[in-house]
Amino acid sequence: MSEHQGPAPAFPAATVVVARVLPKDQGAFEVFLVKRHGKSGFMAGAHVFPGGRVDDDDASFDADRFACAAIRETFEETGVLLARHESGLSMSARAPRDAVTARIAAGEPFAHALKASGLVPDVEALVAIGWWITPELEPRRFDTRFFFALVPPLQRHDAAPDMQEVTEGAWFTPQRALDAAAAGKIALAPPTLVTLEELAPLSTAGVARHPWPRRAVRPVITQNEEGALVLALPGDPLHEVKEACWPHRTRMVAIDGGRFISARA
Repeated sequence: MSEHQGPAPAFPAATVVVARVLPKDQGAFEVFLVKRHGKSGFMAGAHVFPGGRVDDDDASFDADRFACAAIRETFEETGVLLARHESGLSMSARAPRDAVTARIAAGEPFAHALKASGLVPDVEALVAIGWWITPELEPRRFDTRFFFALVPPLQRHDAAPDMQEVTEGAWFTPQRALDAAAAGKIALAPPTLVTLEELAPLSTAGVARHPWPRRAVRPVITQNEEGALVLALPGDPLHEVKEACWPHRTRMVAIDGGRFISARA
């Protein structure tokens, strides 16, 4: 970015922590992580939560467009449909989801396929858990809302990568995902890492009660005293916002060839 050019625009986007309850461990859960295509223009090869950009079509419903985009992207990338009947009833069979899948395969937009199947996005199933905006120095930037949602029981075994935008998908407990990243088995984008760290000690009931930051987190790319790459977060001396979002984390520091860890200044 030159001195005469401002930052790239941050496109509105949304992502969902798709979770399923572990039946033998009350309150514990797994989350579905997908691996971005190696040729993707953003976070290629990283394990992230399903998500993507907000489309004009996401404003077709009388609901928050970020939530609608999160539900659409989750369906497109994993096949999990977070929807309910227009009457307000939950889906009690696979037939409505299969109807949406068939309509989309025939070329219908997601919103039209939902409406034609008598469904609406189940935005009430989503818990808002984060809001991240890509650093200004990055050439591709996103203004992303993060949500958490439990997979409907009938679909707990249905999540699968679309093999287009994402090439792999797997269920992890949050701690197992963190351990895999620490061992170099998977790569996590910084917002994904932070979200998993916050989720790791929680039960499903605790997610909604957790004090998630309600304002946007705008990391600042910089260096620490040792010359290591740092993403300064609110509350860090290297960040203009002095009020911290988390008492135990004010920055992400790159180690081991680019893997990030949470730290305090």
